[in-house]
Amino acid sequence: LILGILEEMMLGKPDQEALIPRLRSIRQQSRRLLNLVTELMTLSKLESHYHQLEVESVNLVVAVSDTFDSFRQRAATQNIHYTFHQPQEGIPVWLDPDKFDKILFNLLSNAFKFTPSGGHIEVSVDATESTARVIVKDSGRGIKPEDLPKIFDRYYSTSRFESEGTGIGLSLTRQLVDMHRWDIHTESQVGKGTQFTITIPLGSAHFSGENMAKEVNPTHLPAMAPATHAEELPKKEATILVVEDHPEVRAFLCSILENSYEVLQANDGKMGLELAKDHQPDLILSDVMMPEVNGLDMCAQLKATPATSAIPVLLLSARHELEARVEGLQAGANDYLSKPFSPQELRLKIHNLLSSRQQLRDQSVRIINLEPKEMLLPKQDEIFLEQLIEAIEAHMWDPDYGVNQLSIDVGVSRPILFKKIKTLTDQTPKKFINLFRLRRAAQLLKDSDRSVSEIAYSVGFNDAKYFTRIFKEMFGTVPMEYGKVAEKG
Repeated sequence: LILGILEEMMLGKPDQEALIPRLRSIRQQSRRLLNLVTELMTLSKLESHYHQLEVESVNLVVAVSDTFDSFRQRAATQNIHYTFHQPQEGIPVWLDPDKFDKILFNLLSNAFKFTPSGGHIEVSVDATESTARVIVKDSGRGIKPEDLPKIFDRYYSTSRFESEGTGIGLSLTRQLVDMHRWDIHTESQVGKGTQFTITIPLGSAHFSGENMAKEVNPTHLPAMAPATHAEELPKKEATILVVEDHPEVRAFLCSILENSYEVLQANDGKMGLELAKDHQPDLILSDVMMPEVNGLDMCAQLKATPATSAIPVLLLSARHELEARVEGLQAGANDYLSKPFSPQELRLKIHNLLSSRQQLRDQSVRIINLEPKEMLLPKQDEIFLEQLIEAIEAHMWDPDYGVNQLSIDVGVSRPILFKKIKTLTDQTPKKFINLFRLRRAAQLLKDSDRSVSEIAYSVGFNDAKYFTRIFKEMFGTVPMEYGKVAEKG
């Protein structure tokens, strides 16, 4: 599905109308391949005990709600009745937020794969005096009784999974559940649906001291300029040093940047340090894993040297874990981008870092219009809010960008992110992200002649109907009418 389409495209010259769906298919299959590789790597790390739990006290309702919300647009697109039943009060539990998200994400992904249009998926949370439960129930095709005991076996394929799955997702889910010393139970009826129930002991007595997460203080980045479209980036106004040991990756990075910037190249951290001192580039884009001097050591040396300490550093790495990002930020990096990356996201991150450096030179102060609680914000809180703005604006176009990624980008755990945003803005992280998306949409409705669908997609909403509904909830009118009123005004 990837090679076949590419070979067909190379043999002929398809017109633009035929090219777009083929490219979309390649992107979809590439993402499936990436997810498969990521799951295999995670399983390998679990088996080698590389992955360790880092549990912390979390409101289970909030943790489930965050992952639940990331599937809302998919539910609207697939015409699935999607509901979340929760108690009025929070349920404190101990868990590893990243691994719990993987567990629930896998269960919901399976539910959406096998639930037809018009069906329903229910997520519920409840608790007793000693345990809490998370239940994912769908009205899909169901699983045969003889297959139920084997669905968590790696690579096992049943009539439910044989056409869509790899047999890895549920195996990974089971291992992550077992790591937490929880229990997962499955009930299913063919033709009626399937229910997964996770039972979580309350308290932390079932975890050892080494499982407890270490607190990570947020790394304060400089204020960032508003995100812009790639075509607005300056032409040849800045010099970027690309440090990457893989020749083909380095060539690809240079091809992305060379039309807008002067580009210098280094094949390892040692050469990168020399070029940085000699040429004083405006920004350094560097891989992490390299021979001689790796990206983290190079970054630390650059920040410790007065002549190069002010140069922004953007690190690239194939490692996706929170710990890897924290390592990069603690080494002094200004930002961190995981491979494989979106060229558009890379351009926007670079643009924002360069704009930030120019702002610091001009000693200008960016005014934050967040409408927080009426209070004078301490400097650190103001910087934290600017970090949030920069992160959301850089991913405004990405419908998959959510609370988990935001917590990683600003270098704090999800519970801390929730508390900070709630304290400063009286919003949950999910609503905070949507607030910015909708405000940007409102601005575009006023200032451009683009259609509602185009604007919805540009601010990260895949489903125009869902976008229209929540836009009306916020502004009291549908997007089309909002634009007309703005024109008259």
